[in-house]
Amino acid sequence: MLCSVNKFVDQIAHGYLIDYTTKLSLKGRKPKDFVQKISYKIKRMNAQHKAKIWLYLRWMVRSAPDLALFQFDPKDLIVPLTTPTFRVYEALGLSDNENLPFELNIKNRPDNWWKNTKEFDADQEKLTAFAKSLFPEDPTIVDFPFFILAHG
Repeated sequence: MLCSVNKFVDQIAHGYLIDYTTKLSLKGRKPKDFVQKISYKIKRMNAQHKAKIWLYLRWMVRSAPDLALFQFDPKDLIVPLTTPTFRVYEALGLSDNENLPFELNIKNRPDNWWKNTKEFDADQEKLTAFAKSLFPEDPTIVDFPFFILAHG
């Protein structure tokens, strides 16, 4: 995976990831566009691993205590749909798929399980819409409290 990330930074971002994301932002691109590009180009950063990209973006986009190195607007971030955040999302009655938390935890699921992520992506969009209703300027603010609630 590290080799794939280095290749992306070298070949796609021409060695400067911060400049690359700034150019995307100036062109009107959103974090979602950046995530889509990464998920296509970097091994093991697609399907269920997209949540890692969203976590990374949260740290790179939001202001203190995060780094604010990327020029994307925090209101355009998507809440990472990790198992803990999904558990809270489901407990709030927001999910139509009550089995998804269990399906996410199955160790022996078939290799093609993540081939079609439309349902998962729809749940992530729904979670983000809910978070935006609470915090329109930064929906990802719910990520850490949801994580704590799921482990509390």
